[in-house]
Amino acid sequence: MHHINQIYINGAFVTPHGEELFDLFNPATGQRIGQVRLANEQDALEAISAAKRAFTEFSQSPKEVRIGYLKRMHAAVESVEDELTDAIIEEYGAPLSRARWMARHAASVL
Repeated sequence: MHHINQIYINGAFVTPHGEELFDLFNPATGQRIGQVRLANEQDALEAISAAKRAFTEFSQSPKEVRIGYLKRMHAAVESVEDELTDAIIEEYGAPLSRARWMARHAASVL
């Protein structure tokens, strides 16, 4: 059973202020496979504020820096292709061929 109890804000994984839990189900079997702790309004406002601060710096960065970010993101996503494929199968119910395409597509758009 997966328990997801962190969100990513301002470059760090943090525990959300929200207390609501959301069940995750495998659509192929109907079995509950996990729970997610949901963010709340305070978390959303903190994420928006962090994004605004990051945008100011990012928008003034040189093209080469932005390209470097995209290349690192591409490599990071590509390095977990098998894990992404497994998650897509379990959470989305996709067949292996479709799940593999979806995982590869995630990296290719970067």
